[in-house]
Amino acid sequence: MRTRRTLMATVALLMKLSGRCDWVLDTFVSDASRSATNIRNAPRGKVIKKLDQGYNYCVRVTDVKNGWWRVLSVENAEEAKEVEIPEESYIHYTVLGLETRNYGGTEMVFHQYPNDASRIVYRFTEELLVRPLDMVDGWIEVETADKKHRGWIGIEYLCSNPLTTCP
Repeated sequence: MRTRRTLMATVALLMKLSGRCDWVLDTFVSDASRSATNIRNAPRGKVIKKLDQGYNYCVRVTDVKNGWWRVLSVENAEEAKEVEIPEESYIHYTVLGLETRNYGGTEMVFHQYPNDASRIVYRFTEELLVRPLDMVDGWIEVETADKKHRGWIGIEYLCSNPLTTCP
């Protein structure tokens, strides 16, 4: 497990040095099903790990393709304990979550494209649970949990902590 942590820290450092740190996204499990959340060996592949219901998990992901994110690490948030997962692991976007950081009714928006100059496609004042679809240069393409709205939002407006609000 220590080797995996060292490897992940090295990968994060190399990505930061290369200017590609925006390719890593911290999320949490937000699985509406009443069963365990599946981690697979490939997109639509064999289930290789099940995350039990009743716990909050933080999941670090990268490289999304067709709705499947490659998993870098999983942590049980209550125990601050890393969950061992095989090196090549994938999780579907529909079980991942982020919360918007518009505490106190601040208005936020989703854009059509990953930049502030693009058309606003949705305005909202309530905190939302969103699912990550894609990531480009510090922008996250998201879909609301009810699947009614989709758009791009800056990563700084999202919270990846399942237990508390973000500063």
